[in-house]
Amino acid sequence: MNNQTSQNRSRSRIFGLLSTLAAAFFCFPCAGVMAQAPNQITERMHQQIMALQADKVERTPTQEKMDSHLIRATRQIREGVARKDMPQLRHGVKFETDGRTKVDIDAKVSEALLNAIRAAGGEIINNVPEENAVRAFLPVESAEAIAARPDVKFIRPASIPFSNAGSVNSQGDTTHRSAQARSTFGANGAGIKVGVLSTSINDTKNSLGKSVNSGDLPGDTRVLQGQAGANSLGGEGLAMLEIVHDLAPASKLFYATGFSGEAQMAQNIRNLAASGCRIIIDDIGYYNETPFQDGKIAKAINAVSADGVLYFSSAAKSGNVQSGNSGTWEGNFKKGGFQQGFGQYHAFKPGVFTNVVTQETGASTFLFWSDPLGGSANDYDLFVFDSFGISSAHRIILNGERKTQSSLWKHPAEASRL
Repeated sequence: MNNQTSQNRSRSRIFGLLSTLAAAFFCFPCAGVMAQAPNQITERMHQQIMALQADKVERTPTQEKMDSHLIRATRQIREGVARKDMPQLRHGVKFETDGRTKVDIDAKVSEALLNAIRAAGGEIINNVPEENAVRAFLPVESAEAIAARPDVKFIRPASIPFSNAGSVNSQGDTTHRSAQARSTFGANGAGIKVGVLSTSINDTKNSLGKSVNSGDLPGDTRVLQGQAGANSLGGEGLAMLEIVHDLAPASKLFYATGFSGEAQMAQNIRNLAASGCRIIIDDIGYYNETPFQDGKIAKAINAVSADGVLYFSSAAKSGNVQSGNSGTWEGNFKKGGFQQGFGQYHAFKPGVFTNVVTQETGASTFLFWSDPLGGSANDYDLFVFDSFGISSAHRIILNGERKTQSSLWKHPAEASRL
């Protein structure tokens, strides 16, 4: 870690109310985080928690189908602040330049639903009926109307993808001695279709056209319809395709973006396999992919692997516990004492109910729990405190129907040190 990064760190406290067998916190990107803290819950913190607990009791059945951040953002648009008594409370919703936000909707997909989203000022990005999923741009103030529909189970800010691209794009041909394999065994990829999933296949400088003209990429590379990915994403997929072409120049190349949401990435995996790809590779992950059980993407990988596809994913460098840079806390729920009106504290260790988080500015924190997807009836509340009080709060209710498995919020760059 360089000095600049070190100087930009901020510290926050995480407090969780949990009722589960096992849970894990992850902070991305973080270094040296999740150190158990001697700091305890102050009276001010307690009062703020109680106020938010009282607030959630007033939520309507429709609002119970909405992510807490969307509820808070809606209130801020209408009233100027998320809560007048907690002006520092943040909603974590990212707005596009036109004022809308990107959302993921768990719902039974139909033309009626898609038309309702459009009528509410939304724009459909993609929909995957097999995954009961819709991704759209939507005015925040329209989220509650969409959530009120009986065919909608839940609506949340869109899940965030990341790319595991390295700083050096290609030394693989030399490292793997591919040239020697080609000359000795004639293994050049002939007769093999290879699928690649990444950010995008092109960039704003039209590097795709230049690559084809230079011979670094074959002109017959096939892109799944509508799945090239936005040029603004930088064209990491092009670099991956060029690497594959270096290693196996006679193979047929296919491409689809993995940056359009978990449901669409899962569908693209299935579509690449259906196109005949016997090898599929990706360098994409989603921060809210659960570590306890298989989600949409993992299930799609399992399905194509069972049909004989070889699937490879870039693991990246995500830190580890022994080096003190994993950014993770994991453990079983420990009852820390009942607080009338809002449930049990979680004790990170005996007598300690908070966890100091030292993280790079702009890092996100996620909660994962071990309940079966769609099979829990628990109520979770997470709070992030800075020196001014609660800076972020999130409530997660699992009623046995919702598929959500994780929660996230963005730690503000201006968070004060404790």
